Amino acid sequence: MTERNSEKVRELAWAKAKQGVAESRFSHCLYLLYANRRLRPYITRIVKRLEAGEFFSKTLRKIFKDYHQITVGRYSYGCFRRSFPPGTTIGSYVSVAEDVTILRRNHPYTRLTQHPFFYNHELGLVERDTIELDSDNPLTVGSDVWIGRGTLILPGCRTIGNGAIIGANSVVTRDVPAFAIVGGNPAKKIRDRFDPEVVAELNKLKWWERSIEELIAGDFPYLDDCNIKLLKSFTLS
Repeated sequence: MTERNSEKVRELAWAKAKQGVAESRFSHCLYLLYANRRLRPYITRIVKRLEAGEFFSKTLRKIFKDYHQITVGRYSYGCFRRSFPPGTTIGSYVSVAEDVTILRRNHPYTRLTQHPFFYNHELGLVERDTIELDSDNPLTVGSDVWIGRGTLILPGCRTIGNGAIIGANSVVTRDVPAFAIVGGNPAKKIRDRFDPEVVAELNKLKWWERSIEELIAGDFPYLDDCNIKLLKSFTLS
């Protein structure tokens, strides 16, 4: 594909994305081909190129939901990794940096032995897993969340609230409150992003449920610092 044609593809995808849709005419074919495990890396790259990347691709979202049981909201990126466990749900406008790891189960450290021979059926000693599956302890990530590079999210964390920020190289062992900034090993709350009054107004507004087109049409003040005066100065139609 030439640079000029690539630009045309991006322009078309952006126009569709403003309506929450970016889907190529080859979508169904690529979706079916993804069933071949050997082709998956190639299919993923092709889909990203045809549908202007992870922000907009409708096909990627369908593939990950149906093949991997991972649900990804609109405009989120960094979430399309096969290393993410099944059952993971990620909201809209989420930013996930490189080298983020999500674990949903631990070694059974209260038992006589915690070796995987005795809990992982794939090793052939036990007929079925003797600890909970990844999907038994799903992770739910809210919208407009930023997860920094190298973050490790452990099974004790089941929910990351809307608007939260997790600092780079953090080890998250428990739930992260909405609009909180956390970091460290183990991750601890550093501060809240906003005052309670602002958070309450944001939860009423729920701008992350709107499409890009709707936000732009409503003069969404994305360049301004968030405060109560700003939030009450505009409305989303």
